[in-house]
Amino acid sequence: MVDTRLIVRHYRWWLAYVIGRRWVVADATETRLGRRMQFRAEEVSVDAIDRLTAIEEIRILKSRYFDALDSKNWGAYAGVFTADAVIDMRDEALHHVGHPTGDAGTREDWLLVGGRAVADFLSGALVNVKTIHQGHQPQITVTGPETATGYWSFYDWLDFGYESFHGFGHYHEEYRRVDGSWLISLMRLSRMRVEWVSGNVSRPAGS
Repeated sequence: MVDTRLIVRHYRWWLAYVIGRRWVVADATETRLGRRMQFRAEEVSVDAIDRLTAIEEIRILKSRYFDALDSKNWGAYAGVFTADAVIDMRDEALHHVGHPTGDAGTREDWLLVGGRAVADFLSGALVNVKTIHQGHQPQITVTGPETATGYWSFYDWLDFGYESFHGFGHYHEEYRRVDGSWLISLMRLSRMRVEWVSGNVSRPAGS
């Protein structure tokens, strides 16, 4: 004989479980939704549009830097820096000893202040030298409405005709917005590897 009391007891237990489970699921969904909405609110509180705009403008600034350097447009090159910018290329002197650019001065001569100063320095060091500079993998952090930092991987090639220089390293930079435009306020170069190659390596484009 079937014990109906046992059936009723199991049915009540099952019903309580289902109802309770629905509340648990509902509570969990509401909690996740609340967290998601809170996360979105935090995102909105940080002006993402201004941050992304600043990052893109700094990327374009660095592109102008490379273009002006390789085209030897020294007026445009000086213009990407603030008037009080610190340009620290002192480690470069170590890699140019015994080569054409080795007579560009002492290690401390490669530490410069201001865009005009570094433009004048490089225009003298790179006379009749073909150059290619490429920047990659920028890590740009906007640290305030008017300030940011950057870390770039880079490759550069200098062709002196009878020998060439291949370099790999990083730019460590700080930026400041001046009169609405982003400029480089600090630039330091560090090298991971350099290679000097003997012989005339110049080739016509497309060859």
